[in-house]
Amino acid sequence: LWQLEGKLALSGGLVLSSAAICRIYRKSMSSVPPPLSQYPPPGWWARNWKWAVPACLVSVVAMFVGFIFLLFFTITGFMKSSEPYKVAMSRANASAQIQEALGTPVESGIFMTGNISTSGAGGRASIAIPISGPKGKGSLYVEANKSAGTWTYTTLEARVPGQSGRIDLRP
Repeated sequence: LWQLEGKLALSGGLVLSSAAICRIYRKSMSSVPPPLSQYPPPGWWARNWKWAVPACLVSVVAMFVGFIFLLFFTITGFMKSSEPYKVAMSRANASAQIQEALGTPVESGIFMTGNISTSGAGGRASIAIPISGPKGKGSLYVEANKSAGTWTYTTLEARVPGQSGRIDLRP
């Protein structure tokens, strides 16, 4: 580039005056902003609903499933901490017939059924407990009444494979 008498000479033979360059520069840097759109920009919901709706649905389903699991494990924990459950499992582990049929150790399953209700010194329990050992699976059946703080077992039986009937576990 050469500068000659107020003119700027470019290497391709093109010559522009400094005034022309300033005019081009000023046009590109106009102080008037471009016209605004006649519509306001979309809000947050309009921009994000495509991911927000599925995220909310997944969150609601996850909370529901979590609540069901919490409820299930709370009830199961309550039943496993009850005296009828503990007595039934200790007698099943001490029974030679059950150990022969299922092996040792005898463990309880997760999905027990029934109900236990207590009120003060009284109560009632009716539960079925799935049990298993290395050799097979079976079930414990417990029916008990609580009076004056003492549980009386009307039914405390086990059904295991290889036995024709139920094994009575009452003392």
